[in-house]
Amino acid sequence: MRSPSVASFARGFAALSLLGLVLSVTAVAVVAVGAESVQTWGTYFLMEQAMAVGTPLVLAFAGCSLVAGFLLVWVAGDGERGA
Repeated sequence: MRSPSVASFARGFAALSLLGLVLSVTAVAVVAVGAESVQTWGTYFLMEQAMAVGTPLVLAFAGCSLVAGFLLVWVAGDGERGA
């Protein structure tokens, strides 16, 4: 049986990675919507900069979320085997 600290770590890691993913996608989307509403070259440039910074960040959070999902399944499966 795995210790409760592993399960707590898995839940915390999953929550933080999903929260980071949602917040980073939302931040880039807000910049993109703002640029489309103003429609100037300066705001389009800011949108491109946000995409350039946001893409690696979103990919990192997506990867962490995927790993966290597998980790949660691994931790949850331990309870079924112990019964």
